[in-house]
Amino acid sequence: MTSVVAFVAAGLTGVFAPTFANADPHMVEYPLPTPMSAPVDIKAGGDGGIWFSETPANRLGRIDPVTKEIREYAWPQPCGPYPVTGGPQGKIWFAALSCNSIGSLDPATGHVDLFPVPSPLAFLADIKPAPDGGLWFTESVPSKIARFDPVTHGFQEFNVDLLSVPQDIAVVGSGVYYAEPVGNRIGRIDVFTHQITNYQISSTFSNVVDLDPGADGHSVWFTEAGLSRVGYLDTDTGVVVDIPLPFPLTGVTTIAAGPDGAMYFPEFYPNRIGRIDPVTHAITYSPIPTPLSLPIDIGCTKAPTANPMHTDPCLKDGSLWFAESLGNKIAEYKPS
Repeated sequence: MTSVVAFVAAGLTGVFAPTFANADPHMVEYPLPTPMSAPVDIKAGGDGGIWFSETPANRLGRIDPVTKEIREYAWPQPCGPYPVTGGPQGKIWFAALSCNSIGSLDPATGHVDLFPVPSPLAFLADIKPAPDGGLWFTESVPSKIARFDPVTHGFQEFNVDLLSVPQDIAVVGSGVYYAEPVGNRIGRIDVFTHQITNYQISSTFSNVVDLDPGADGHSVWFTEAGLSRVGYLDTDTGVVVDIPLPFPLTGVTTIAAGPDGAMYFPEFYPNRIGRIDPVTHAITYSPIPTPLSLPIDIGCTKAPTANPMHTDPCLKDGSLWFAESLGNKIAEYKPS
């Protein structure tokens, strides 16, 4: 029987004055109310809000893409929420690192449930909803891909190659794709047949960590943190394409589709947001106004839906949002 730990999260609300970028008027930053909250992961929720994790502060946050109101949700047990996603039942789902659990937050009530994962010390690196109705997640330490049933609260775990250290997830069609930085490849598990397929990345020591579906619905884009590259896997043909970035050692980690169909990626060290055209592979950059902001994850505004999926398109007139871990801000970027 799965044990459940329940809390009611305390909500803190505020609207904070933005900072406008001198170099790019399309970029606006919103300070967070909790000092040193270090936002990390950021995703659109089914309610249309932009949700983010504040791992060291033990909070989840939400910014309204229209009013810019920020609300934080805290609960007493220190669990270190890390990856966050919209998902079934209108809830926000997350992985609680130090509690080794899958968590859910009801935005209407602030109620939080925690569901302990069977494998101890699993280090849950990412979580996404899939078309089979489950929430799929990676267990980096035991090298497993797992599924959580939001109705029965049951778990299924699937072993992948030992020491592959699976990280980020992208869901395209019936496939859950996962990054294997140690294996230097991208894995795929079919949510219905559970068949596993691997796609090798040609570059050695690429340290592939983050995945996101392309706007075309037929590709999975990825970042190579070890080589300062991005690339994509054609999900129809299985072909993997590597694209070197113009500069080395940029600290690129995450990538996401934008409202214009291009792919966007934060770079730690130059403190900027990169854009790559998925057809021409032309790359442009926009600086971030706060110095040393440590931009982490990035995502876009999406329409409200009762059943959010990873491949839901960005709103064409919407924005990109990214987390500034050292800047302690959420930033909004409207590509021109």
